Amino acid sequence: LHYDDRSHNLDELYFIDPRWLCEMMAKIVTIRERNPYIVDGILHIRNVPFLLHDQKFPAKYFKQYLTLLDRFEIAFALDNQRIIIPSLLPERRPTGIDTRDASGEPLYTRYLLFTSASTPPGFWSRLISRIMHSVPRLQFILDQHIVPSDASLPDEWGTGGMFDSHGEGRPPDAPDATCSLNYVDLSQVRVQYWRSGIFYNDGEVLLRVESLSNSKQCTRENREGVLIAASPNIHGRKLIAQLADLTTSLFKDWYQGGTMEQVAPCYECMRMKRPLPFEFRIDICHSLIAQNESTIQCQYSHHDSLKNHTASLQDIVPDLLLIDLSPEFILRSSEVIYEESRESLLGKGGYGTVYRGVCRGQPVAIKKYQSDNEEAFCELRREATLLQQFRHPCLVCLVGVCVHPLMALVLEEAPMGSLERPLIKLRQAI
Repeated sequence: LHYDDRSHNLDELYFIDPRWLCEMMAKIVTIRERNPYIVDGILHIRNVPFLLHDQKFPAKYFKQYLTLLDRFEIAFALDNQRIIIPSLLPERRPTGIDTRDASGEPLYTRYLLFTSASTPPGFWSRLISRIMHSVPRLQFILDQHIVPSDASLPDEWGTGGMFDSHGEGRPPDAPDATCSLNYVDLSQVRVQYWRSGIFYNDGEVLLRVESLSNSKQCTRENREGVLIAASPNIHGRKLIAQLADLTTSLFKDWYQGGTMEQVAPCYECMRMKRPLPFEFRIDICHSLIAQNESTIQCQYSHHDSLKNHTASLQDIVPDLLLIDLSPEFILRSSEVIYEESRESLLGKGGYGTVYRGVCRGQPVAIKKYQSDNEEAFCELRREATLLQQFRHPCLVCLVGVCVHPLMALVLEEAPMGSLERPLIKLRQAI
């Protein structure tokens, strides 16, 4: 067994007996009699050496050991001196986490339902791990957490792959959130996690992700899935989008035989504090957005039409309107000029066609997506969310995004094509 990972020095190791590696990693999640150091799913790094008594495992490989625990999603860094083991977190849901937002308004809410009758095995351990690693606000809090100096390890063991209070040791793929989130008052932050959920509140943003069946949310019975709730502001909209994408991608990566269905409860029903708010299917909302609609009709009561009302799609599905993107990247369709002709055609893909055009006075490549295809829209969202973070003269940068009536990703034009073409395919001088 070998991992070609030079960034964490895993490429130096070759495991002749993979079963031995499994046994070494299992020492973390074993029964309490063998590992008495874990308290509510938290393990201090200083106690890890006491679990590793095998002479075949030299102390100098401690960093790689912690990296492997993270790679297999068994345990990951909570701060620079502690690791968290999601599978050993408390089962009991914490009290006091059902608070309303500081504004008094209901939280933006999304349900991701499992079509199977039960939660897939290992799902919550993996989801909590990814949330802690992938959501910038939570990552920032972990990077800034400072613990007493007397909690350090012996010198021969070092601190492993943990994050220090300045973010050093952060894996290369972790988001660098310190620049945009340095206004967070750490003294006001509250983070709690349990076996099937996580809660975060920093005074400005409130976030709760938990098992739908174990939550106190008024929903229909006998449903398993994920509840995502966040503050009704721009930061909450971004979190709803990030977490919905993260959850669906995790499910596709690990549970390819199953499916998930996304629904959103009516925000106006929640404002009126109605029991069992009407739920909108995400595909229905998507089709309305493709038709340039901004509201949707709530069908709360089939017997009394006076109880029904219209609701803003911005409050129900902010991610489908790309509200989580920076405003500078949101384009009006009238700003994008192009012709669907053979002369303007640059290429075709699985979800759309690329044309040459003009936007805001500059030549661009316009990736036009199929507006009636929900998967195509998800692909557009993923690309736009990623590309908006990068700006470099050697990269094709994002100019903007259109949602309706034209659904398109607008990029800088690369008239000479990809660098791969002259260097690898044609091997010609530039």
